[in-house]
Parts: sequence; structure tokens; C-alpha cells
Amino acid sequence: MKKLLSLLLVIISSLALLLFKYYSPPNEEQNIEATIEAVAQKIVSRAEGTGESNDEESEPKAKEQLAPAKLSELEGRIHNEYGIRDDVLRFIEIHIPPDNKEGLKAAIKYAQYENQIHYHAKTQEEALALDKKAWVALTCLGMALPNAWDEVTTGAGKLLNDTPERREHIHEVDQRFFAWKSLGSDLTHAEEEAKCKSGDY
Repeated sequence: MKKLLSLLLVIISSLALLLFKYYSPPNEEQNIEATIEAVAQKIVSRAEGTGESNDEESEPKAKEQLAPAKLSELEGRIHNEYGIRDDVLRFIEIHIPPDNKEGLKAAIKYAQYENQIHYHAKTQEEALALDKKAWVALTCLGMALPNAWDEVTTGAGKLLNDTPERREHIHEVDQRFFAWKSLGSDLTHAEEEAKCKSGDY
């Protein structure tokens, strides 16, 4: 099922890219390609994390919530104004040039929303609202860093899943909040782009 979903996403992304290139000015093609690829990767990532299946019997069951102390331990060391792990922030700052303010903002925002989803969201409604914001942040990152956004998201993702316990916890949260749900920002590409340009995300 995952392989089929990935294949369909590649086909859809390719068709969308061709249409965008046909109707868009040449100087917009690079940003459009980056944002389409960014969105496709997030769809595949969420699908793989949620264990999508056509078998209703495989729908994930709720797991007992972790104690606050254990949750804080898994969340990790946070001593910065952004509310993300210190090592994740360092990684972002190392891999995005300091003069790329939009890229830094988008990467930090994306990490913030992911952290809030997996360690602070109490309800599915709250998690879905945060995920919509994360989608926009990912699009903004693709626009601001068209040649290296995937390196940043992949590297940050590895850090966030750097222990078996963290991987298990993140997987369980994704199953609990996102399985069987239609994901996305619910905005058009133009609306997402407008939010990126205004910084309102």
C-alpha cells in the first residue's frame, strides 16, 4: 500500500510540476518544483508513519499516555526561545546560511510544530491544526531553500528519531492523531505562498 501511495504521489507531483511549468514564468519554476517535492515528501512521511491500510482491523488502537516526566525526558534538552531541542536548532543553524532569514524561520517553525504535535498536543483536533501549520512551514522552507530543504528536513528528522524510544513515541502519536485522516494545509499553493511571503504562518 505504501509503495503504491508513493508511486501515485510521484506521478501526481510530476504532472502538477509540468502544469505549473507550462503556466508559470521561468523564474518561478525552481521554487514551484521545490515546494511540490516538499509536499510530496511530507505526504509519504506521514503515510509511512501512520501505517495506512485498507484493512479496518489494522486501525491503530489508543496507547496509554506517557507520564509527564517521561514525556519531558523524550522531548529532550530545550534551552532556547523557540521551544525546540537544542541539537535540532544547532543543526538548522549550521545547515542554513545566516543570511537566509526566511529559510531559518521556516525550518524553525516546522520543527516547532512537529515538536508541539508529538509532545504537547492533547487532542486530535489540536494536532491536526498544528499539522496544517507544519505543511505551510514546509512549503515556505522549500521556497526559501530550494536546493537543500530536503537535507535539512531529513537531518532534523533523524535527530528527532534518534533513539528507539523516541521513534516508538513519534510513531504512536502519528498513528493516534493522523491515521485515517486527510492531511494538508487546506490551502491552495497560491494561498500558502502568500502566507510565506507575509510571514504569517
